[in-house]
Amino acid sequence: MIPTDVSATTNEAYRQWLKPQVAYVWMKPETNVPTLDVYEPIQENSILKRVELGLNSLSSDRFLVPQLGEVRSYLLTHPDMLNTVYKACSHIKKVLGQDISLSLELYVDPEIDDQYLTLYVQQPNCDQSIWDKVERIRENYRDDLADLSGWLQVTLDFRA
Repeated sequence: MIPTDVSATTNEAYRQWLKPQVAYVWMKPETNVPTLDVYEPIQENSILKRVELGLNSLSSDRFLVPQLGEVRSYLLTHPDMLNTVYKACSHIKKVLGQDISLSLELYVDPEIDDQYLTLYVQQPNCDQSIWDKVERIRENYRDDLADLSGWLQVTLDFRA
């Protein structure tokens, strides 16, 4: 809440309100409406810092994150997913090689109230060996998901 009383400038609440914050503006694809997320300043060892460092690391490792705001919001809501997501992303590069295209996105089910992270593998030549490799990747982190608050799906990307 923004203080309206001019005398409130000496008030502690006003000073707290002035504290620097981190803000992200992103478009919600289903509504095409700009959304503003505001977070407290990034502190050492904070969840926000871990999410930001992880997303920056994925971007520098040639992972596409086209819905950055949604993925960030999901990881902040499900911080216990961080290690598993990064483990799966690291493992997929080892199994499939460096020259594939990967996209980490938030899947929102249009029929039920469900959403989860999806790592789309874009492979030009899709054969049974690729399916087998994707299944091995899933097996590598599947047990970790049982105790977590969110979900991660790794799949081949057949979208046009």
